[in-house]
Amino acid sequence: FDESTCYVKSLFSAEAVIAGQGTHCWHRDKAYYASGEWRGKWATEGGGVAINQALHTLDLLLWFCGMPVSVIGRTANDTLKDCIEVEDTVSAIFKLENGRSFVFNATNGCSQSLPVTISVKGEKTCVMTMDEWVFVNGNCVKKEEDGRLLGKMEWGVGHAKLIKDFYDCLKTGRKFLVDFYEGQKVIKLILALYASNGQEIQIESDVL
Repeated sequence: FDESTCYVKSLFSAEAVIAGQGTHCWHRDKAYYASGEWRGKWATEGGGVAINQALHTLDLLLWFCGMPVSVIGRTANDTLKDCIEVEDTVSAIFKLENGRSFVFNATNGCSQSLPVTISVKGEKTCVMTMDEWVFVNGNCVKKEEDGRLLGKMEWGVGHAKLIKDFYDCLKTGRKFLVDFYEGQKVIKLILALYASNGQEIQIESDVL
């Protein structure tokens, strides 16, 4: 629902995506995990950086690139062994049909949180997003009407648009874009990533 995200999606409405990558590099420390008893445990959080912080990055890659057929992934706890039992770092290659793929890397082990970056390559177009910034074939994109950069200037702008759209769907009966059936797709990817341990794991294609 962020303007920059919708813009990127529109660029590939008539052009096939052939590759993509997403990088999530944030900082989480012992104090963060101590702030909630549920944090950092398999039984109550369900995982670490992949299923909590970086899920949104992976979900956007899924939306841009399509549903993968398999994954080769690895997880590790490199910096937070003294306070969590889940992973703080993941890397994965998600294979698509026809030899295409996208790469996903995430960590909570950086000394500072850095901008999330997503790159998507089509047959003619290569796009990179970095928070509110959008670059198309190396050029920063701006709106023509007022010169403002596409996108948001802080986290959370898309949430208000999503909530408004949800209530409009309830009123009109229109299908909600991010319903259960859409939301379960990224969970399938994460569960397959967790099961991989360096082996290629098939991802269920039969979405409910």
